Amino acid sequence: MPTFDYVAINRAGKKVKDHVEAATIEAAKHSLRGTGYTILEIKEQSVLNKDINLPFTGNPTSKDMAIFCRQFVSILKAGVPISNVLSMLGQQTENKKLAAAIRKMQSDIEKGETLAGSMRKHDKIFSNMLVNMVAAGEESGIWKIRSNRWKSTSKRRRIRKMQLQR
Repeated sequence: MPTFDYVAINRAGKKVKDHVEAATIEAAKHSLRGTGYTILEIKEQSVLNKDINLPFTGNPTSKDMAIFCRQFVSILKAGVPISNVLSMLGQQTENKKLAAAIRKMQSDIEKGETLAGSMRKHDKIFSNMLVNMVAAGEESGIWKIRSNRWKSTSKRRRIRKMQLQR
């Protein structure tokens, strides 16, 4: 499916420059207008101006990390399980490297690993200070950031231990 570059103004009056996939230029225009955009310029991407997504470029900026941390904590405080939080953030994050790391972390969490242990595998993205803060939170019990699987397994172990002590 062809990709079209466009410059438009959104409902808030901000200028937006992005791309959209559509079968025809008319379909792209219709899609953009449906989202409330006023199109200033639209053209099909050619081989020379096509977006090239290289997964090994574009390290996350401090702004990307600040947004990730703020959103992570906010969603977690709302009571959403960590695996779901990471799934949401992995889909919403614009930085390709950060998004890939988040998806890998989600997979690790679902396998029962700690969040800090999973973050430690991505040392090019997550600073030692951030990883150590998360680890301290996990160890002290301030943050309950283990997967639901771990929680249920841990509860079963405690129940068995209490039954054996009787």
